[in-house]
Amino acid sequence: MYFPGHVGIALLCFTPVAILLHRYGLRRAVRVGTVGFLLTASAPDVDLYLAAVPHRGVTHTATAAVAVGVLFGVVGALTRAPGFRRRRYDFFFTSLVGAVGIGTHLLGDVVTPMGIRPFAPLFDAHYTLSLVRASDPTVNAGLLAAGLTTYRLHGDVARLLDRAPLATNRESVATVGETDNDPV
Repeated sequence: MYFPGHVGIALLCFTPVAILLHRYGLRRAVRVGTVGFLLTASAPDVDLYLAAVPHRGVTHTATAAVAVGVLFGVVGALTRAPGFRRRRYDFFFTSLVGAVGIGTHLLGDVVTPMGIRPFAPLFDAHYTLSLVRASDPTVNAGLLAAGLTTYRLHGDVARLLDRAPLATNRESVATVGETDNDPV
């Protein structure tokens, strides 16, 4: 997958999270998450510019995803960028953003014939769905358009959902005999 396709996949994957965060009033976390997903969307392809690192090598592994997640988590906790009540929540959120952001890149590459080796060097298993060529301009443009469109609509969807009240724990857990239709 090329840059536009990776950005589209990242936005498609982050949009449901953005809707949920937006719904709970965590607008700052939406912005931080968006920036994080956009930064990681094509980050593994840094290997294209490093002569000593083969393409789709170590930068395209679960190990890289975890490392980026920890790095994002530390930065998030130190800067308190997401703005949660506790520093550990900032760490947890930004760690997930970093790791899952890299994961969206791997998702984009596993559908190409070249595939990935996500568990290298521990396991040399190669995975590919071989659905589309990475260079296919229609696929890349389509993914970008889909990602931008869904992301653009996340605020509207969240506002639409705001019209329906969120259930509290007491409201969402029905106990026996509490419904009007129960003959007990």
